[in-house]
Amino acid sequence: MEKNHVHVFSGNFAMYGDMSRRVQEVLRCYSPSIEVYSIDEAFLDLDGIDVDFDKYAKEISRAKELGLL
Repeated sequence: MEKNHVHVFSGNFAMYGDMSRRVQEVLRCYSPSIEVYSIDEAFLDLDGIDVDFDKYAKEISRAKELGLL
């Protein structure tokens, strides 16, 4: 591995799963319907929500509940 300059790291799957759960909880506060596609992907149904979607997305991304900031 040193020959090809490859670095191998182990993942912290428990932490990643916890962060995914927390993100999903926050997203549920912003959409009446959420479809979780995978551990790090989700779709929000924003049908009928009359907002500026750019501002809405920024508000979601700043959510302090995530503990990512």
